[in-house]
Amino acid sequence: MEDVYFEHHLKVVTAEFLLSRSSISVVDVNRAAELLNEYVRDFEVLYGLRYMGMNVHQLVNLPEVVLDLGPLFVYFSFFFGRP
Repeated sequence: MEDVYFEHHLKVVTAEFLLSRSSISVVDVNRAAELLNEYVRDFEVLYGLRYMGMNVHQLVNLPEVVLDLGPLFVYFSFFFGRP
């Protein structure tokens, strides 16, 4: 995998990690929001508009959902991993 794609993927993985912790600070949520916004912004450039589906765009909503409902591992039906 080329570095540009690895670093792009690392943004979404890091954000999911931050939003899946047992204890999440506002700093964690804000950092995850930044990473997810960057991920979505760069997605079209790297992969093309054809693959820029609703699921990609909805990633930017995860920080707000975590603030409302708690960590991702509490209510998501797929496994993000729990540190």
